Amino acid sequence: MKVINQITLKFLAIVVFIGEIMMLISGAGTLATGIVKLINPKQVHMNVEIYNLQLTSKFWHQNLIGSIGLLILSVLLAMSLAVGLDSMRKIILNIERQQYFSLANLRAIRWILGASSSVLIIECILQIYAKYQHLLVTSNNIWLLLIVTGMIYVIEQLFVQGLQLQTDNDSFI
Repeated sequence: MKVINQITLKFLAIVVFIGEIMMLISGAGTLATGIVKLINPKQVHMNVEIYNLQLTSKFWHQNLIGSIGLLILSVLLAMSLAVGLDSMRKIILNIERQQYFSLANLRAIRWILGASSSVLIIECILQIYAKYQHLLVTSNNIWLLLIVTGMIYVIEQLFVQGLQLQTDNDSFI
């Protein structure tokens, strides 16, 4: 493998690992803040931003069930992204080992597809909730997420066919 490819893959592996850690910390921090807010509402001044929806202490007191739902969605969002990044890191490490069309890579791509689908569903729920609550949402990532999820699905299908061809080739020899 060329040196530039090795350096690029190492760099990507490091960036993905840092992103994975950030998502885990973000999810855990949001969950911990929500639990403390439920136990002692005056203890924590909350300002959580989820796709430009701000969950402040004032909003928390006005709409407790909606706030808990938003907290759950934000934790699920962070965890979905962490799972997707972890799977991406596994694929990068397998490519460094020159394992391209392997069952492990196919499983990892399916995890990434699941994570991407989860993020898409969470984004749709957040948009519907924002419309229902008459909140102003400045970002609309649904179309972009739909395109990215479709691209990941096409790559997953490519890996299914590549793995099938490799299996057929190995059994022929």
